[in-house]
Formats: sequence, C-alpha cells, structure tokens
Amino acid sequence: MDKIVIVGNSDFAKHVYIQLSPYYDIVGFCVDAEYIKDDKFCGLPVVSTENIEHIYPQSECKLLVAIGYNKCNMIRENLFNRLKKIGYSFVSFIHSSSVVHPTAKIGDNCIIFENVTIQPFAIIEDNCIIWPSAVICHDSIIRQNCCIGSNATVNGYAEIKNNSFLGSSANIRDKITIGAYNIVGAGCTILGNTKDYSVYKSSDVIRLPVDSRKIII
Repeated sequence: MDKIVIVGNSDFAKHVYIQLSPYYDIVGFCVDAEYIKDDKFCGLPVVSTENIEHIYPQSECKLLVAIGYNKCNMIRENLFNRLKKIGYSFVSFIHSSSVVHPTAKIGDNCIIFENVTIQPFAIIEDNCIIWPSAVICHDSIIRQNCCIGSNATVNGYAEIKNNSFLGSSANIRDKITIGAYNIVGAGCTILGNTKDYSVYKSSDVIRLPVDSRKIII
C-alpha cells in the first residue's frame, strides 16, 4: 500500500482523507508554513512544504493535493507544480462507485468522487476535481486544474480549458469550448463557445410566496 501525504488542512482535505483512508496508508498532511494551525490534523502530523523532503522524502511517499477551487484553482495549481518540480509523484483517486471507461485517460493528482461517469475516449488532465454524479461524455477534454461540480454534464467532443469551474448541474453542450479561467454557475446551460476569464450565472429562481400556493383537489 502506497504511503500518501495529503497537501491541505481544510475541510476539503478532511473529506479527501476520509475517502482515501480505506485504500491508502495516509501518513500525514502538508501545507505552507504560514497556514499551519496545529501540529496535527485528523490525528496525523502536519508538516510544512518547506520541510516535507526531510520528513516524507520522495522515495518513500506520494502526494495528493487536496485544495479546492479558490482563485480559479490557482492555489492548487501552484502547490502541485511546486511539489512536482522538486520530484514528488502524485496519486489520483477514483471512487469505487464511479464508472471510467478503459479508453478514458486520467492525469495525475485528480480526485473523482462518487458515481461519476467518464465515457469512452474522454480525457481528464492533471490536477482536476470531479464532484459526485458528474458526467463527462465521450471524446470530451477537461484541461488541467479544473473543478467540475456535482451533477454537471460535459457533453461529447466538448473542451473545458484550464482552471475553469463548472457549478452543480451545469450543462455544457456538445462540440463547444469553455474558455480558460471560466466560472460557470450552478444550473447554467452553455450552448456556445466562451471567452477566457468569463463568468456565467443561471437565471434567478422565482418562488411563489407560501400563502399564495393553492392546493387543487
């Protein structure tokens, strides 16, 4: 069983720890020194990225960067690139309930949660997070450092460029390209190509006041 150090000490890192612990030997956590709040997290040691090589050398441990999508995934991207540069290898986690076709390709440091479907010839590049019940259809590409929300659907031959975020239940039409550093809000349907550094939100939901609702018998 591989020895794994999880990079992060947030609630998201705790969630990833709970998911990984049945499958890997988690030996500790790692964050930049300025973000260390305690010397232990989830009962395991917390070390700094500045000191990790001396405590958990590359020859003995692999890493998984468990940082969320803040700042268009750039915090996670920065940590992944820094630690990769000094020689660490990374694992990817795919939940046992997810269905990944054998022809699909999954990069390093990807986290794929429960009940995700990844169809034939889809490509998930390095350092992506895919939340539960998302569907990545055939021949689509998710570029590096993306986060795909729960129940989102990326239809066939679509491309999601690097560092983009798709909210829960977002729907991306087939054969289109979502630009880099896009934020697509929960419930959005995107029917055409988007430009880099764009933000999209779904229409406001109109709700009836409680006292105006009628029961028809």
